[in-house]
Amino acid sequence: MISRKSVITFGMVAIPIAMYTATQDNDIHFNQLHKEDNSRIRYKKTCAHCGKEI
Repeated sequence: MISRKSVITFGMVAIPIAMYTATQDNDIHFNQLHKEDNSRIRYKKTCAHCGKEI
């Protein structure tokens, strides 16, 4: 989807441009794996005071 159209001019030359909105997440996610069975390693969040899992 085009969010804005415009024109850049350099002297007698006009160059049309179009700007698009960024709609795709391009983050890279890394997971640590257990050596023996390649299962994903997870970390549980716990309360420092009472030790309950959050």
